[in-house]
Amino acid sequence: MCCVAFIVGVNANGDTKKILYKETGKHRLHFFARFPDGHRKSDQRAAIVFFRGGGYQQGKGDSFQWHARYFSKRGLVALSAEFRGVKSHNGTAITAMQDSVSAIRWIRKNADTLGIDPNRIIFSGGSAGGHLALVPAMLDIEDPTDDASIGKMPNALVLFNPGITRTIKDREYFEVKCRIDVSMKEKMCPMLHIGQGLPPAVIFHGTEDAVIPYSTVEEFIARYKSKGNVAVLQGYPGKSHGFYHIKKPDIFKDTCLKADRFLQQQGLIEGKENPKIADEIIAAWKQDGGGKRK
Repeated sequence: MCCVAFIVGVNANGDTKKILYKETGKHRLHFFARFPDGHRKSDQRAAIVFFRGGGYQQGKGDSFQWHARYFSKRGLVALSAEFRGVKSHNGTAITAMQDSVSAIRWIRKNADTLGIDPNRIIFSGGSAGGHLALVPAMLDIEDPTDDASIGKMPNALVLFNPGITRTIKDREYFEVKCRIDVSMKEKMCPMLHIGQGLPPAVIFHGTEDAVIPYSTVEEFIARYKSKGNVAVLQGYPGKSHGFYHIKKPDIFKDTCLKADRFLQQQGLIEGKENPKIADEIIAAWKQDGGGKRK
């Protein structure tokens, strides 16, 4: 069940708002939102939505908080989404995917209340979270209780070593870790559902990624572009899976600035990328003790 826009809390720093976007059974799912300074409902800003990685296990809205800070400082509404994860919500990979679709529909329905332009919504995430960002654009998976009259296609994708295919041949990953039948393998595989009219996408990927091989991402990019879609691959030599978090400050800064430039090219962010903002965020992270928040 979808909810009207309702801000239910602000953290101790006063800068992250908790917004309820979906209720289903006993679960209440939220965005953790950062708004630009001086934001008003009339602003019609672009929004970027982040999804946590980790094999659909923990559907917490605690990941990409530092990337979210950067983009909110650059004028976007930045949202980190909860979803029904396997361990956190006794869910499945399918419930997680359904929630990613519900998320974009809820944002579009409540765009006026949030001060968001419904035609400038960017989906982002890392690993399984990158896969969740791809779901509304590419896969025929959604919550049957959603209002299907509301469009589910994001306007751009910013992806970090995303789960674009499954190479695991046995059933353990699907039936034990994801709690779904292995027969869903093809239905949930973006590599097999590349068509025309997909959102412009940028992928950040390490060349030594052992989870999703770099060569697989190169193939995905080539197929994506062959259908007339915009796609950019930003490779990071020698880097492995999950290389992009703020615990590696130089790479964090680089991914922020390159994602910023890509979004400028798509007309989704105004002005020039700002290294000073990234530096200030890194300094704040260090002052925070290099905390656990990614």
